[in-house]
Amino acid sequence: GAVVLHLKHLGGETAPAVGPLAVGAVAALLSGLLALRLLVPLVKRGRLHWFAVYLVPAGIISLVLL
Repeated sequence: GAVVLHLKHLGGETAPAVGPLAVGAVAALLSGLLALRLLVPLVKRGRLHWFAVYLVPAGIISLVLL
């Protein structure tokens, strides 16, 4: 939403292409919905520890690559 509000302040030669912004927004929406679709059943069944099993290696890999 903030990007849409700030787009009107950009103009001239520095105006961003709307296509890539729209593709990025749709990709973020779809990945967020997919993550929620996978995570909500885990929470409802009380099996959130399986999500933690994924987060530990992901966190370690992120720290190593950082």
